[in-house]
Amino acid sequence: MTEIRYVKKALAIIWVLFFLSVVILYLVGGEQLQYAFTNTGEVVRATNDVGELTTGKVIEQAFRLDGNELQQLKLYGYGYDYDYPVGGIMEVSILDEDGAALYDETMDMALLSGEGELVINFDPLLEVGSDSLPKLRITVIDGSQGSVPTLYYGSSISLARGEAQIRLQDEEKVSVDGVLQDGRLCFQVTGRREIWLGSFYWAIAAAAALLLAGFSMYTLRGAKRGSGQPFLKMLRSMKKYRFLIEQLVSRDFKTKYKRSALGVLWSFLNPMLVMTVQYIVFSTIFRSDIENFAVYLLTGIVCYNFFSEVTSLSVTAIVGNASLITKVYIPKVIYPVSRALSSMINFLLSLLPLLIVMLVTRTKITPAVLLLPFAVACLLALSMGVGMVLSSAMVFFRDTQFLWNVLNMVWMYLTPIFYPENIVTGWQSYILKLNPLYHIIRFFRIVLLDGISPEPKAYLLCFAMAAVPLAVGYCVFRKTEDRFVLHI
Repeated sequence: MTEIRYVKKALAIIWVLFFLSVVILYLVGGEQLQYAFTNTGEVVRATNDVGELTTGKVIEQAFRLDGNELQQLKLYGYGYDYDYPVGGIMEVSILDEDGAALYDETMDMALLSGEGELVINFDPLLEVGSDSLPKLRITVIDGSQGSVPTLYYGSSISLARGEAQIRLQDEEKVSVDGVLQDGRLCFQVTGRREIWLGSFYWAIAAAAALLLAGFSMYTLRGAKRGSGQPFLKMLRSMKKYRFLIEQLVSRDFKTKYKRSALGVLWSFLNPMLVMTVQYIVFSTIFRSDIENFAVYLLTGIVCYNFFSEVTSLSVTAIVGNASLITKVYIPKVIYPVSRALSSMINFLLSLLPLLIVMLVTRTKITPAVLLLPFAVACLLALSMGVGMVLSSAMVFFRDTQFLWNVLNMVWMYLTPIFYPENIVTGWQSYILKLNPLYHIIRFFRIVLLDGISPEPKAYLLCFAMAAVPLAVGYCVFRKTEDRFVLHI
């Protein structure tokens, strides 16, 4: 196959992947590409109550919502344990800043019986101003003392290590019969706002297609002239050293299970055994309240194990192939890349136990799984980028492998694998969000656990958190590779 035919084939594959990505993202993304879903924030801890909801009582609570449409209201209350039914009639209203009613409904207070919540879904959604301060008003129409529920309020939020007080302005406090209380009502309002991507999706896709068309023409022209464009160099290297890459990947994969009785079966057993141990510890001893904890935990384990394996193998990618590097010229970047590709085989095999756990826990599998290749590509790019830095550092500083063992363990604990991300607050949350693995694992979990597409910002963050380390790693590797032979 001539070079031009090879380049045309590569560009054709890129175009097919581009069109598939655009169509799949549009079909699967749905509302997530058009709207951002928001709420009033953390529900306050219930420390006080407004008293029994007797006839004539009026409770008012103003709130702010990052959006212009109200979608759902959750109201938290409690019906006392009486020997006779709890009941009564109340009117729930949503008012705009001018006091005009946006929503008004009369409902039975028996819905608040026992410890629970009252959920109101607004259909159609209520239009409110994005910068407005709407108000929830609850008016008791009929309620007899001793047989009606109550509502909670408070001024603190629960944390994993206790609770934190929040400062409330007067406009944020709940009012009971016109008297402000020292707290906010235990409630949550969910809404949505339009985002620019939904309105300009196809225009953005068309612009990307034009850029890709320009890149294709530029590449084909370079191939005809025999120029040394970076993309053409990469294609030539892939074509020339394809057999070698396949052999290195096969060698690394087979070496991992050499003389092992169970062999490749460990790709299934390892994540399952780790998950079983951690599941027992964190679901019984430490009492994790994460919904569908088994899938949540195994997703984090599988992703982090891949990252850890790629980086750990890449540390010795150059020094471990010193005999080849000093005798035969081969692009040295092939060695850490081959280590990453061999680990990718293990990663794909380890997804099967994850699928089994999802089926056992009856986790709904939706078309959103078609978005997983993007997250896998980002995880691979991040791992390769870090791996290239480590393989270069190992040549000049042999203690790198020991330091990385420690840093790898620290990185694991900085990643929410077995603990929920919401327990990290304050300045620590900023450190968490600087962790590239946090964003990629979060992408996996939204797709698998929620069965929907993540918000557009999640795609940008995952791409940035993968592309930057890969670019830095490649630059560091290319900057130092000419001196490898002097130190290995």
